[in-house]
Amino acid sequence: MSEPRLYQSIAAEIVALIEKGEFPPGSRLPGERDLAERLGVSRVTVREAEIALEAQGLITIKTGSGVYVKARPAAAPGALPDVSAFDLTAARAVIEAEAAAMAASRITDAEVEMLEGLIAAMTDPASSEAAASEADRQFHLAIARIAGNPVVEHCVQLIWRMRNELPRVRQVYANVCHNERRYPQRRTHRHP
Repeated sequence: MSEPRLYQSIAAEIVALIEKGEFPPGSRLPGERDLAERLGVSRVTVREAEIALEAQGLITIKTGSGVYVKARPAAAPGALPDVSAFDLTAARAVIEAEAAAMAASRITDAEVEMLEGLIAAMTDPASSEAAASEADRQFHLAIARIAGNPVVEHCVQLIWRMRNELPRVRQVYANVCHNERRYPQRRTHRHP
């Protein structure tokens, strides 16, 4: 993989300044000369970086007026936030633990049997990874449903949606689950 060109690095630095709030949406960036001095590069490099950022839709260049930071578009309804597998796992620990506590006080014998069936499907060495993964998902969604709180249930559904739809998160979980099935003695969690 090749090194990023200088203008790409400068564009990334400008984006970092925007994200830190130094240049909020609607504000004017400093002139080329000032930015070049501040970032220790030539005006040509700053100009190339600004052109790249305009192409990405992050800034707008108004001839004779300056360079302005564009407002980031609001996330589309239902869009998933870009989170790490670590952050998602931490949220799961809090939300699913509370869902389990709530479910424990209201669970029926039939629901216990259903959960036991899902545990058997998860741990059956003859089942495929896909089948075990689906049983795991159904297990956690069932506990959230049994908890009897629609907000908790929605949160658990959203967590599983992020787990399955965010590529980086999906890959981390796939690797962990694959290794747990290959090396059960190294399991990171156990169901009751």
